[in-house]
Amino acid sequence: MMDFRKFTLSDAGAVRNILAETGYRLCEYSAGNMFLWRNCDRKEFCIDDGVLYQRCVEGECCFYMLPAGGDFNKSMAKLSESAGTDFALCCVPRDMLPVLERIGVRGETDEAPEWRDYLYNASDLIDLPGGRYSAKRNHIRQFERQCPDAEVLDLSMVPAADITKFLEHYYSGRPEPAGEIEREEMIQTMALAVGAGDAGLDGLVVRVGGRIAALTIGELCGRTLQVHVEKGDVEFHGVYPFVMRTFAARYRGRIDFINRQEDDGVEGLRKSKLSYHPCAWLEKLSFDFHAKTGRNAQ
Repeated sequence: MMDFRKFTLSDAGAVRNILAETGYRLCEYSAGNMFLWRNCDRKEFCIDDGVLYQRCVEGECCFYMLPAGGDFNKSMAKLSESAGTDFALCCVPRDMLPVLERIGVRGETDEAPEWRDYLYNASDLIDLPGGRYSAKRNHIRQFERQCPDAEVLDLSMVPAADITKFLEHYYSGRPEPAGEIEREEMIQTMALAVGAGDAGLDGLVVRVGGRIAALTIGELCGRTLQVHVEKGDVEFHGVYPFVMRTFAARYRGRIDFINRQEDDGVEGLRKSKLSYHPCAWLEKLSFDFHAKTGRNAQ
């Protein structure tokens, strides 16, 4: 029987080493995302014989993600043995369909559009080329003109008290969180920002006149940069595209794609993500799997 438990930042190194070999680009297959949403839907994980397994528990139902690491067919067989006769798969990347079809899985269901990840060509966000990015370049130039003393620091170099103060200011200017997801984002973003360095995640802070104007946190997953957190003070016009490009540029030559994750159905967030011109939306498929027959419910 697999020993599932809640994810902590001390698990990040082991998890990231496994995920780096999979090529999965969905945000759910990253240590930072596992931490940020660990309390939602009772997200749990285990590492068994070098393979990472994840699941979400809703009442009496379990939704499993694809195994990561090791031999995929053997890992799926082991998952079937552990999960029982019937179980559900969720957060399945579309490019894994041919692999699943070879072991008898059929009839995928696309999850809600607001949960699709926004994927970008790394070169686009690093160089902001051509006319379609002219507005972003103008915003960055305006920020640089208005804030000539702006400095960029590694997140690990900034005192935790300063980070907490900035995030408290950021969230105090927003409407009161309306539900579980919003509250969880606020709580876990603060925890991740303070503990990111110890967990081996990367991040940077933009500081103006001794005051934090923006921060971002992400991690390298293979050739994809996963951006987990990006918060800015809108008092500093242009700070968002500035921190986005600055962080992406740190990975020049080391990444092919940048995943800026979902829009959560928030219209303002959707417009912002579209304005950076994604090259693809990463769908997250789900299946009701029947382990005994090797075929899922139609």
